[in-house]
Amino acid sequence: MTPSSDLRRSMQRELMWLVLGILVVDAAALGFYFLSGMETRARTPRMAFTIVWLAATLMVVVPRLQRIRALRTRARRGH
Repeated sequence: MTPSSDLRRSMQRELMWLVLGILVVDAAALGFYFLSGMETRARTPRMAFTIVWLAATLMVVVPRLQRIRALRTRARRGH
């Protein structure tokens, strides 16, 4: 394998984990939302739920995007 194909494969793997992570977080959040009857609750608990969901999503997305960016930087430098 050439270095560029290794980097491309690494970027594809990171992208796959990014998408899978988002799907898992969203599935868990939506499952909890509907199974707990969150749609019928007052505004404050729903807002808290949304903030926690956002934080969980960011905890998945930010590290993966940082890894993808680092790989893209390496690819541009020809390593």
